[in-house]
Amino acid sequence: MLQDRDLLSVQEARDMIRKARVAIEAAKELTQEQVDNIVKAMADAAYAHAKELAKMAVEETSMGKYEDKIVKNTVASKSLYGAIKDMKTVGIVAEYPDKKIFEVAMPVGVVCGLVPCTNPTSTTIYKSMICMKSANPIIISPHPSAKNCITRTCEILSEAAEKAGAPANMFQVLQTLSMAGTHELMTNSGVNMIL
Repeated sequence: MLQDRDLLSVQEARDMIRKARVAIEAAKELTQEQVDNIVKAMADAAYAHAKELAKMAVEETSMGKYEDKIVKNTVASKSLYGAIKDMKTVGIVAEYPDKKIFEVAMPVGVVCGLVPCTNPTSTTIYKSMICMKSANPIIISPHPSAKNCITRTCEILSEAAEKAGAPANMFQVLQTLSMAGTHELMTNSGVNMIL
């Protein structure tokens, strides 16, 4: 049976968007403490798998050096975590009693994350962690020549996040790759931001 790859990719993107819309409603209920614990679990998992993911990236893409990819994965996990761990990103983030004003942070919505083949694993770690820190689900459209290492990275992050209390489908990766599927993610009204 002949199947149209573009149509399958578009349908997969739409299905992922629907799942992400459900995930964001659950994510809106998370407290700052819960979000922070989830992001810490993600950083720890990414750091623990930094070498494995570096090896996969170099082998799959034939780009870069293994040692450099380890450094990039470490920066994207541990260093990023150190930079964002104390940021308030959920609920009331600032109060100005003298002006009777307070600021409330809310998720922007579903994020489309484009991930290149040049730094596939570190980019996936970085984009996923900042989305989780702000309680936004991300759907990743991977470069075709880095699909496997990007998918594996997302699996590691998703597993760690869900064990720490994240809603299901906060991190998804398009598997049926085509320009039509990526275009759907970038233009669908259910997606709120392109990263």
